[in-house]
Amino acid sequence: MVRPFTRLCHTFRGNIRRQYPINHHHHHYLPYTKFCTQTEADLQGEKYNQLRKESIFWSACYSDAYLAKFYLADLNMFAHRKMLFFDVGANKGYTIAKGLSLWMPHLGINGIILGEFLRQKLKLKDCGICNECIEAGFINFKRDERVHTAIEIHAFEPQPSTYQVLTKMKRWMNSSFLHIHKVALSNQSEIRALRKCPAEFEQCALPTTSNLNERNTYQKIETEGFDPLVIQGAENILNRHQVRLFLFEYHGIHMWRTTTLYHVINDLGHKGYLCYRIGQTGCGEYLQTILVQPKSVEVPLGKTVVLDCTVFNQYGEIAWCKDGHCTMGRERPLYFIPRYEVIGDKQAGINSLKIRDVNLDDDGIYQCQIGRTIEAREVLSNFANLTVLIPPNQISLTYVPPGIAISGKEFKLKCEVLNARPSATFTWQIPTNTHIVNISQLNEPMTTNSKLLASISIITLVADISQHGQEITCEAAHVALNKSLTSTAIIAIDYQPVVKIVLKPTKMYEDKDYWFECTAESRPPITELVWKTNDTILQRISPIPDGRYPLHLTVTRQMHNQHLSCSALNSAGIAEDVMVLNINYSPTFKSFPSPYTLARVGDLLMLSCDVDSNPPANILWTKNGEFVGGGSQYQIPEVHENDYAVYACIATVGGQFTKIVASTKVVAPGPPRFYPPQPVLASRGSEVMLKCQLEKHIELTNSFWIFKNVTLINTMKYTVVPVRDIKTIPRYEMGLIIHNVQKNDFGEYECHVTNQYGTEYARLRLEKRSSHLLMQIAIYFTLLVLLSLILFSSYLCCHHAFQVDQKRITLGRMRRVQTWLQSKPSMWIHNLTAAEKIPLTVYDVNSGVTRTTLDPPVDIIECYVTMMDEQKRQNFNRPLLPPPLPPPILIDRMPFCNDDQSEQIYETADPTSWHIDV
Repeated sequence: MVRPFTRLCHTFRGNIRRQYPINHHHHHYLPYTKFCTQTEADLQGEKYNQLRKESIFWSACYSDAYLAKFYLADLNMFAHRKMLFFDVGANKGYTIAKGLSLWMPHLGINGIILGEFLRQKLKLKDCGICNECIEAGFINFKRDERVHTAIEIHAFEPQPSTYQVLTKMKRWMNSSFLHIHKVALSNQSEIRALRKCPAEFEQCALPTTSNLNERNTYQKIETEGFDPLVIQGAENILNRHQVRLFLFEYHGIHMWRTTTLYHVINDLGHKGYLCYRIGQTGCGEYLQTILVQPKSVEVPLGKTVVLDCTVFNQYGEIAWCKDGHCTMGRERPLYFIPRYEVIGDKQAGINSLKIRDVNLDDDGIYQCQIGRTIEAREVLSNFANLTVLIPPNQISLTYVPPGIAISGKEFKLKCEVLNARPSATFTWQIPTNTHIVNISQLNEPMTTNSKLLASISIITLVADISQHGQEITCEAAHVALNKSLTSTAIIAIDYQPVVKIVLKPTKMYEDKDYWFECTAESRPPITELVWKTNDTILQRISPIPDGRYPLHLTVTRQMHNQHLSCSALNSAGIAEDVMVLNINYSPTFKSFPSPYTLARVGDLLMLSCDVDSNPPANILWTKNGEFVGGGSQYQIPEVHENDYAVYACIATVGGQFTKIVASTKVVAPGPPRFYPPQPVLASRGSEVMLKCQLEKHIELTNSFWIFKNVTLINTMKYTVVPVRDIKTIPRYEMGLIIHNVQKNDFGEYECHVTNQYGTEYARLRLEKRSSHLLMQIAIYFTLLVLLSLILFSSYLCCHHAFQVDQKRITLGRMRRVQTWLQSKPSMWIHNLTAAEKIPLTVYDVNSGVTRTTLDPPVDIIECYVTMMDEQKRQNFNRPLLPPPLPPPILIDRMPFCNDDQSEQIYETADPTSWHIDV
């Protein structure tokens, strides 16, 4: 039988001793136990001999006491759960009947009932090796202590004859919980043929296939010598402790011949199972058990604590261990540790440890151990943590480096408490709508080997502008504190610039200047702002206090649909605002028909022109000036003679831009076509160039000149100019240069050209120029004289008209001055003697102030004497005053006498004051 502990020594069959090394690192073994001693092995051998003497029929057959104890230990443990029972090597099913009598007594099935069924119904006289057919089982077991659970049984039997017996037994029981499997369990996956066993003979089984994967509570193996293979195949479920009660046989046949019981027991021990040898007399060893386990406890500094350890059936000595050192408890009291004491009735198995005036040195892991003896194995208690409570003495809340919070990115805050035992627990109070990425906690010693802890909680948040200026609080709770420690910080969020283009034209035209403006606001302030179109930087601007950044831009058609962006940069990042430039620009042809288009009669004619403009152009087509269609393409499905004409593509964009026109002449394929040549005049001894021009509709393949039936080539006399394309007009041109023209060079020349459709030529004449040089000079001179006379007469007329107009204007102004002077009796003109050259002043007698001074003096001429004559006679006898100071700043200046440019009249800003300068 197997339970979750292991024993250290295994002896069997009398006084037989085996010494094997024990892995003392396994936590179920005492560190000082390494071998079974000779004395221990002898004592165990004597005990087994005594057991055999007490029962002469002692064999591998065992009592059912272990099963009853197992049942009582599980009372109410499996309520509402299904209990699994695996019977590997079920044989005739007596073990199944024994289990049903215990867990399902209401069925009334036990070994006696099953034996009768086998004898009467199946005619089998098989009572089992241990006479199970006469055992009543647990029918009369304490019915008031029943496990209320369902049971599910899986029986594995590979022998065909035995499998048939089990199948009939299942039908007889009429049980849905019993499952019969015609397989054998082993340590490998394969299929093999089984030897046929004689009737009622069990020891001929052979392992087949499967691994145990079911979760079960009770498993019995009886495979007639192949039990080690089944145990090995059940490796996974044994490691997972899915089997709580594990039963197998050892009898030295088949696999037991090459497998020692020690190795199997030792392997199960390493898996955490305890092995018992059971027989008719019951268990073969005594068991001391810890009934009251020590429990982990937290104690304030300076208090007293008691760790319990109560042992049932105690044989060994008590030893208390702290942090793995087992030096306390062998003596009472503990004289060498004054504050420690083992208390309780030792005879009753009470071995509690009392610690007074607890301090930080007492903090640790404690364990109660009961030593092993000849009669009983050692027992180890659970580990108990004694934690001394020391509250933290300070709390801090700081940023985790780099220590800045940037909007849209993660940042971390660290809350730290120091000098605490045990660690503190943290609670964070954060602004609403804050995204928490993670909260972690780290506990580490204050110093090396220190039991005081520094507890650190780190919260990771996603920064947002809305958090700026808000509070975040860290609260640290500790079992030794009545009130939590808190620390609060103000969140400062750095955010990348908020950029917006606030000024942008509603409509733009190419090659015009426009103003744009964008604003940028950020924390911290921006370091630079950049205007650019697509990837082309237009302007870099340093920070401006008001945060408004203008751009003066001359837009072009190439900028249409480009992205104009305003981007700003600070330590938190870069941001931009983008607008798409929508520029109106004039139409231009991206493609248009060639000047000539060839088309045969009956062909499909497709003319197209592609126009680039914004907004899109309206395209019209004309034929010899008459409208024929619209759109980027014009199509004639079948060309006729009347379709040969000049077609024009006209593109217009409303009334904003000038229309553009591209034309093509549709012609039929044929020989070259010449433009009619004109005669050329030349003088003897001169140099002249003859030209022939052709329509540019088909590429030429050959050209040459003929004069007087002679083909001309490049010589000292002639230079043949090859056919060239005139870029300015859609024509081809070929030429012939004649050097030092003589009398025999005059005459008719032929220019011949060839294309793929044929050859054509044109004639032009070189004629002698007439000499009338003197006549031409005379004509040119006469025309020049006539033109000069016409221009001089026009000048005289204009000059006279100008003088008359000037005199009329001057006289009008003089009359206004005279009228004004006459209305001012307090002012007069001094020394106005005809034809004298004198200074002229205007003086105010009442105030004694000179209103005007003419400095330097100027001539008085006839045109002014007449105007002033009457005024002179009236004021001749008045005294002459010295010249006054210069007048105030004069505003306007106008001509007074046209005959002499030095004579002027001035007008001040004051309309009541006139100053005359003669």
